[in-house]
Amino acid sequence: MTPEERLCSPRWKWVHSLWMLPGVVGVGLATWMGFLFIGVRAKRRLWVVFGVAYFVAGCAVIAISSAFPTGTKEEPVPENAWSGWVTLGLWVLGIAHTILTNKAWLKARAHLDATSPAVTTVQEDTAPGAGDSGPVALASEPASADLNSASVESLLAAGLHRDEADAVVAARAQEPFAQASAVVTRAVLQPHRFAELRGRLVADVEPPDAAPRPASGRRLDL
Repeated sequence: MTPEERLCSPRWKWVHSLWMLPGVVGVGLATWMGFLFIGVRAKRRLWVVFGVAYFVAGCAVIAISSAFPTGTKEEPVPENAWSGWVTLGLWVLGIAHTILTNKAWLKARAHLDATSPAVTTVQEDTAPGAGDSGPVALASEPASADLNSASVESLLAAGLHRDEADAVVAARAQEPFAQASAVVTRAVLQPHRFAELRGRLVADVEPPDAAPRPASGRRLDL
């Protein structure tokens, strides 16, 4: 999958947004865990610095809160109320910060997955009763189709549904597709459908015919 295909997948985004969980349920004292994780994973020094800063702030809040007496309802301790408001502020700040950072993290994570070595497999079928020395037939791949010139039957063979193929034909009649991904930007295909058919769809745009070049040089009359 390409980074764009991963970012179009709700399930993929949900799984890789779980780093926000410590900041949401940790009452402001565990936000550092999420930032430290994404900073190390994406090799972003700024996120690591944020993680260290949230860790120091959380330790400071705990130390200050434990330094004051608990107090009672009849004799409250003002410092305890102050430390509670600081903890609440740190919690809200951490939640807002994780939400704003998550978009950049998902983009970085998608490109990290794209740089991983891809492993491809080829399915092989042998005729019944054939030995090891017999001919091996490779599994046929789905046909590819040119969005700008393929017939409806060719588009269906590439994996499009009937309504999708009709929409492609109608859209290219108005304007040819400059690239295959234009079927998504022009609302012809849904992103998840394009992700499934990405390797089978191409968009070849024929360049306009070149105008005849005038002959150069002088004409000699003999």
